[in-house]
Amino acid sequence: MKHLSDDELSKELKQLGKAFAPSSEQRENVQRLLFHPSRSNRTFRQRSLLPSIVSLIVLCSVCAGLYVGYSGSSLNGIKYSTRMYMDQAGTITDKVTPRRLESAQQTEHTFLIDWGSDAMDSGDHDFDTFYHGQLVVSPDTSNLERGQAVYYHMPPSVTAKNPAIPEKYIGRVVGLPGEMVEIKNGQVYIDGKRLDAFYGKATRRGMGEDDYFANTPRNAIADEQSTREYFNMNLAPVTVPDNSVYLLVDQWWRGLDSRDFGSLPIQEIEGVIIGYEE
Repeated sequence: MKHLSDDELSKELKQLGKAFAPSSEQRENVQRLLFHPSRSNRTFRQRSLLPSIVSLIVLCSVCAGLYVGYSGSSLNGIKYSTRMYMDQAGTITDKVTPRRLESAQQTEHTFLIDWGSDAMDSGDHDFDTFYHGQLVVSPDTSNLERGQAVYYHMPPSVTAKNPAIPEKYIGRVVGLPGEMVEIKNGQVYIDGKRLDAFYGKATRRGMGEDDYFANTPRNAIADEQSTREYFNMNLAPVTVPDNSVYLLVDQWWRGLDSRDFGSLPIQEIEGVIIGYEE
């Protein structure tokens, strides 16, 4: 191995420095990168912020929707709510409203009524006071919910045509203010979503079409064709106005409801039926 003196080592280092020294063009490129960031860098930073911006927009939209929904749920001091749960398939399901009325206590804040029609009969003489006792009614209609049975004034346009129709009637709240109610092939739809509830489709004595024909003797069916047409009836879409509800009886073939007189103003409802008297 050759040993270099200090002078020789210094000379060799200077030559290596010259060999690896950047050219003038390379110096210009370095200065441009340091003091004049390229357009691609700015584009990268903008794109890196895009997910955050989109998330912020979505959050603002959700908040705005919640605010509108809350503010729209109260009109002129009357609140409307629903006990439904909507699934991903676009079905509105009522898991709360009982098919059978339960007993309720009569208090100073409720009143009693008698009812003898079978328009609400789902197979157990439902709502019939002769079999179950008087009905307890709460006059509080400030928080109406889908599925509730209400006691109301029948519109004069109906009673004028048939004086035998009671002036006060019972029906079930199906459509709330602002909703679109439609019946297709015997099935109720709310805003295009299927209403999955015992009162959301055409029944006879609480039975659907298949069960009815399977459990009813043929000689007890006066007209099979018209009966099947009933189970598959249609109703054009109807939008419920503000401060009104859309009512249906449980047995569509036995009673009158909003299919006959349209949506009912809330002010015509005397109360909500909460059960049979204890």
